[in-house]
Amino acid sequence: MSLRRLLIASLLYHARAHAAVALCVATGSAVLTGALLVGDSMRGSLRELVLERLGRIDHALVAPGLFRRALADDVRTELARAGHGGAVRVEPAMLLHGSIARIDANGREGTRVGKVDILGVTPGFWALGPSGASPDVAAVWHGDGGSEAVSLNEKLANDLGVRAGDTVLVRTEKPSAIPREAVLGRKDDAVLTRRLTVGSIVPAGALGNFALEPNQHAPRNAYVTLDALAVAVGAPGRANAIFIAGGADRPGASAPGPAPDPAAHAASPQAALARAIRLDDLGLRLRIDPARGTMSLESSRMVLVPAAGSAALEAASDLDLGVAPTLTYLANAIERLAPDGDRLGKSIPYSTVAALPVDAEPPLGPLALESGAPVFVLADDEILLNRWAADDLDAHAGDRIELSYFAAESSVPFATEQAVFRLRGVVAMQGVADDPGLVPDYPGITNAKHYADWDPPFPMDLRRVRPKDETYWDEHRGTPKAFVSLAAGERIWGSRFGRWTSVRVALPASESPVSGPGTALGSARGHAEQRGGDDPADALKDRFEHALLGHLAPEQMGLVFQPVKAQGLAASQGATDFAELFLAFSFFLIAAAVILIALVFRLAVERRAKEPGLLLAVGFDRAQVRNLLLAEGLVTATLGSLIGSAVGVLYTAAMLRGLGTWWLPAVGTSRLTLHVAPLSLAIGFFSGLMLALLAIAGTVRRLSRTTPRALLAGSVSDAAGWVPARAAWSRRIGWACLAVAAGGSAVATLGRLHPATFFLVGSCLLVGALFLLYAGMAGVAGGMVRGHGVAATLRLGVRNGGRHRGRSALTAGLVAFATFVIVAVAANRREALQDAADKRSGSGGFALVAECDPPLLHDLNARAGRRELGFPASADAAFEGVAIFPVRLRPGEDASCLNLYKPTRPRLLGVSPALIVRGVFWLDESFEV
Repeated sequence: MSLRRLLIASLLYHARAHAAVALCVATGSAVLTGALLVGDSMRGSLRELVLERLGRIDHALVAPGLFRRALADDVRTELARAGHGGAVRVEPAMLLHGSIARIDANGREGTRVGKVDILGVTPGFWALGPSGASPDVAAVWHGDGGSEAVSLNEKLANDLGVRAGDTVLVRTEKPSAIPREAVLGRKDDAVLTRRLTVGSIVPAGALGNFALEPNQHAPRNAYVTLDALAVAVGAPGRANAIFIAGGADRPGASAPGPAPDPAAHAASPQAALARAIRLDDLGLRLRIDPARGTMSLESSRMVLVPAAGSAALEAASDLDLGVAPTLTYLANAIERLAPDGDRLGKSIPYSTVAALPVDAEPPLGPLALESGAPVFVLADDEILLNRWAADDLDAHAGDRIELSYFAAESSVPFATEQAVFRLRGVVAMQGVADDPGLVPDYPGITNAKHYADWDPPFPMDLRRVRPKDETYWDEHRGTPKAFVSLAAGERIWGSRFGRWTSVRVALPASESPVSGPGTALGSARGHAEQRGGDDPADALKDRFEHALLGHLAPEQMGLVFQPVKAQGLAASQGATDFAELFLAFSFFLIAAAVILIALVFRLAVERRAKEPGLLLAVGFDRAQVRNLLLAEGLVTATLGSLIGSAVGVLYTAAMLRGLGTWWLPAVGTSRLTLHVAPLSLAIGFFSGLMLALLAIAGTVRRLSRTTPRALLAGSVSDAAGWVPARAAWSRRIGWACLAVAAGGSAVATLGRLHPATFFLVGSCLLVGALFLLYAGMAGVAGGMVRGHGVAATLRLGVRNGGRHRGRSALTAGLVAFATFVIVAVAANRREALQDAADKRSGSGGFALVAECDPPLLHDLNARAGRRELGFPASADAAFEGVAIFPVRLRPGEDASCLNLYKPTRPRLLGVSPALIVRGVFWLDESFEV
């Protein structure tokens, strides 16, 4: 009979035994395939969420400040010029953060939900959704509710328990050009509150779950019209976000820096933005004073960011114009001190002090003493007073002058600091020393008629203002009364917001020789004449703006188009590879399946040991018998792997359902769908097949060493082929594994126990113990069993285990693997708040963490700070024994294990020195920025 016929006959005759082996193979293959498909399904589901949330949006810009709403139209025009035509859609928006509370039938505030994104959008925004415009949503903006309506997404509506027609209270931050934590930042007008009617509930498939940052958790979104939101926050015609769909999908086209393809870069959204941007979009303005022959670059932030100041210097150099950086600051008091430092009671309230280059060329300088001598050098500890201030203080050269002012940057609001200077001399009130334009425009102060009309964002005592101060204000407005060197001003008033309040540029006088055809103003005059006689100063202003924007990239001011869709799809690959994770979790099942395959196949062969023995006895050689058994194993393993691959799909579906229900807090979304990748099916099939064949080949190899006589007798004992050297090698390997485990344990006791160290030590202990068990069974295989009862039965079991060392070791390993996994998981299970008080825990030892959208500018640890924030006196008891540490947060992507996406721009925390001294968290690595 041929081997093929023998194979078919053996498979049919021992069908039940092969079915048991196939079941074990199918289990291992199903687990392998399922683990791979879970990874594919997680990645596919995350990808679908990205496409649903962004719709057709490819690029997005969210600026730190407000810009012209028309900038979106300008960017669209520039993209059309670059060849995109009508394929691109550009929509402006306003994106703010806030909270929403439900208003019950009695008009009282009920459930409140925070971390809400308030979006002011145009009707065209809905056309950016996955399926185009949604009539139901678009009707909200033009329906009965008009601009007083708000639409909520399903997540927010469910959290609030509201539906269309209900009333909600919307609170959102009000954008501020000047940072609220700055001295001149408005701190009492940070929140906008509006009572609105819920117009509709926006479904997830219609941009209801719109979000720019990749996260599987459903966002809380509220939508209003852009016009209504802009007017409500006091910024009509402004926006802070732009969304682009279509026509700009080149990978990396909008990334900052040089592009490898000039044509692609020219057609990118960032390049279009650079061509369309204006100074107004960057919060900058140019103010011309033709009478003084100067032009000043100022910022709506009151302080120029360093990039803008540097660009102004470069632009002035390009046009061959004189330039002078200037820093003007408000002194609460200018006081003359006695030589010994005592106060003399002479003080000037609320006066500006200018820090500037004292040796600048006309018309920017120089400062000159009353004697007419110019001041070319001013030491950092020297100060100049104008004649009015010197007379008021009765000050003379050499006197000590103290400036009292609010700290430019302090954790304590309105902290006061002092700086003492030596009076260099008195300057004449003419030229730059009599220029109120040194003070940037600040609504509520520079346009006030009297001191009493000031509307400052800082505390002010009007009782200190004297009639002579009012007279000075009437005649000279905010003209500085004192001057220090630019270096001194930067040292005491410079901050992270910037170092200068303006950059003054000299305009050559039209009647001077320097205004000829070869000069900046001469070129401007020629350009103005070509345009029809426009003012040469305005023409020069246009040229300077063009030169300035040539040196100031939008990304330097925080205006960057991000390829949000490409970033989201890349992040959907996941921070954690779920295929690897589930393979690790399924390691016990896979190992158990391999062990069971070896045991079941061996038992099946042992039951039919006479058959291979008979084949050997009648003339078949060992290779033929071994190939016959391997062929049986191959057919059985192939059938089992095929079944396992099919079962793996069902296993994956069950796992996804469990992740979306039972384990929902761990993954954060129930919207997980099955994705079957052919490659994963193939890998699962062949991996299961190879593992099964390896287990079967090991069994066949051992059986092929047994003599025909023993096989005919039905004996397949390990003892038949036992080699003493095998026990020695098993002992060496076992002791080596235990030594590695002991070393790992010793290292772990010196520091923090890393999870990898834990599993390394545990695995070495497990493997080492199994090898020593296998070697130790060699001495218990023989001998007589005497006696009776339980003791004899136990001795008989030990002896039988020694006879079948391989089977016994595999069985012990099966139980050991299960025990190890159960103990390891249980040992690492911890309650969320179990270690909340531990400073080195994940919570840093804090039981409560709170976030707010507008910055907290007052100290919650102090009663005065709590009063400023609206806490009543009755709440003081709740703060007893409680320490609150402020932290500055820069928004970004969640980098914790709760975010399934791979973060690329994580949130950053800025901690206070007090928090560092306290000592929190465990840092594996540290670095400096």
